[in-house]
Order: sequence, then C-alpha cells, then structure tokens
Amino acid sequence: MGHTSEVTAAAEMSWAPTHLRGEHDREDGLADLNRTEHRRLVLLVENDGESRRHARHLLEQHDMEVVQASNGIAALELIQRLPQRFRLVLTDLDLPGISGMVLAETLRIFRPDLPTLCMSTPAAAGAVGGRRCLTKPLQSPDLQAALENGHSPGMVEHGPPFPEPWVSRARARYAAVGDLVEAALELARAAGAEGDG
Repeated sequence: MGHTSEVTAAAEMSWAPTHLRGEHDREDGLADLNRTEHRRLVLLVENDGESRRHARHLLEQHDMEVVQASNGIAALELIQRLPQRFRLVLTDLDLPGISGMVLAETLRIFRPDLPTLCMSTPAAAGAVGGRRCLTKPLQSPDLQAALENGHSPGMVEHGPPFPEPWVSRARARYAAVGDLVEAALELARAAGAEGDG
C-alpha cells in the first residue's frame, strides 16, 4: 500500500499522515515528501471526505503515494513548494475557493509538464467546459487506464480551455509576482467577471 500525507487548508496548512499516530508540522511533512519517490507521488485534490478516501484507496491500490489537499489553493502551494515531486494531479472540479477547472487550467498554463486529471459527478460533467474528466465515483479500470494513457473510456470530454484574454491576465499576474496561487486567483476573477456580465 502507498503512503498518504493529508493537507488541510484552513488559516494555515497542517500535515497529518493518515496512518501515523502523531501530527507532524509542515517541515516534517515536506521532508517526508522529499524522501518519497516522486515517480509515484500523486496530489489528490478533493474536499469531500468520502470521495477523497475512495480515490486515495484506489490510487494506493495502484501503488501510488498520495498527498491530499482539500482545496485548490493548498494544492498550488504544495506544487510550488515541491515543483518536481508530483507525477500527477487528480482534482475534483467542484472545490471551495478556486474551482478544479481553474486549478487545472493554471497547471496547463504554468506547469504543462505536470499531468492533471479531473473528476466530477456525471450530472456536473456535462455542464463543465474545458476538461476531460473521470466520472465520480471513480472506478478502478477507468483510473488504471487514465494512469497508463492519460485517458480512459470512463472520461468525459469537455470544451476548449479558458479564453485567451483570461490566460493573458493570469500570465501577467504570474510575471508580476511569480506565484501560482495569484495566477489562479486572477483566472478565477476573470471567470467570475465574465459570469457576472
């Protein structure tokens, strides 16, 4: 079975590997991740506890090491701190704060070398644009195919990525501050402004 580290984002991130008896501070968690073989390290981004446990279990069955984040901002902070550690990001589209769509688009723009898989409920899958998604609840054969090929029969295709003006705003923000979270927030603001207009 794989080793799991869990990240929760409140006012401050805390690390709590789910199978160890005590809590570790952030530095201990980062040190543990730095020792992990990064070819198997997956960042799982899911705010629903039951869905997260199910996805983690499936990933561990495929001999993946799993680090969990409950929202997109915590995920981006981990990716910035450990830029070459993750083999894959698996994110739900319906996240609090910045959506999984914004997270995935931010990674597509600024970390095209980091594969990102999305997951969503069948009802939400048809309503979301820009991503190819695994359908929740995850099924082992679909996940296996996605891990091997980057796609599976259980994935739903979605429309094109975010419009270029939004991407340009995010690129400008990233150029100004060098921060993935700020770039993602700029994408989220652009998407929100478009939705309000």
